[in-house]
Amino acid sequence: MVRADGAVLPLPGPLQPDLPLALPSPAAGARPHAEARCRWLAQVVQYRPTDVVLASYPYCGAALVERLAVLLLGGGAGRGGAAALWPEESLSQHGEGRVTLSEFESLAPPRLLSSRAPLRCLLSRRRDGAPAAARYVVVTRNPLDACSACYRRGWDPRARGWPFDAHALAWLDGRAGGSFGATGSFCDFYRGWRGAALRYPPAGGRHATRMEALLLQAPGSSWWRENGSDAVGVGDGAERPMVLWLHLEALLREPGREAARLAAFLGLDASDGRLIDGVVSDATFGALREAELQALGGWREDFAPHPGLRGRVEAALKRETRGLGLRYDLGGGEDLQ
Repeated sequence: MVRADGAVLPLPGPLQPDLPLALPSPAAGARPHAEARCRWLAQVVQYRPTDVVLASYPYCGAALVERLAVLLLGGGAGRGGAAALWPEESLSQHGEGRVTLSEFESLAPPRLLSSRAPLRCLLSRRRDGAPAAARYVVVTRNPLDACSACYRRGWDPRARGWPFDAHALAWLDGRAGGSFGATGSFCDFYRGWRGAALRYPPAGGRHATRMEALLLQAPGSSWWRENGSDAVGVGDGAERPMVLWLHLEALLREPGREAARLAAFLGLDASDGRLIDGVVSDATFGALREAELQALGGWREDFAPHPGLRGRVEAALKRETRGLGLRYDLGGGEDLQ
């Protein structure tokens, strides 16, 4: 990409067609190996009904929710177990990972896993494209803050001379997604997972409304084409996928309430005040929460020098997620829906 002043902007390697799975960014010239690894992972990884999978687009709050889940499953503050394992990054096929397949398969339940894959690229999908039976925790956030966070992290386009408007447009359409471990765009990721959340709510949770069901089942619906065709709003049961939808802003604002929601989803006693208070007061959780609070709303500073950019990005976000009931807290009393 060339700037208006003629300077050539450095490009991250993954400004290429997506890999079939959300892998860590492959090095230059390593794409054939990465594609072979995708095929291997798709063949060998099988999720279980006892698995807990944290699904999030990069820099949307997964680290904070992961710490919360670790603490809850460990029984309280300072008693958490191992961090979530990202199979696409960690599983060893030829000695390049840190966990062998046999070690992965022998992990005691519940296995805490992470994924940056859109639903269409999720490991262990059924033949019809639906997610395997497991518990999925989908973490999302204000997309404008997500865009700003990616500007300062990953391959760090700001430090490489990219103006923010160029980055924002590349982030919006997914061209730069692979540079920070994503496959596809923010909208692609959350459109698919929102459909799954409506189809497979937690036990006793809200199923899709009639209007949402019609939108998802319409023959021309992109969600329908991309993510399978089984009935919307399947019944409760242990041997089915269940999806919990979390907003980072809600977790930052009311950590106790959101921790209780996650605890109930994990099959724990959400009314156990000692457990909930313990995890919320954990020092590491507190430090992660404070860092996110300080970054909250930083998108305004990045968008301000570029007239019209916010409107263009918001229009695209609304268009791509229309009909799915998504509402994002932009801060300052503003919403995006």
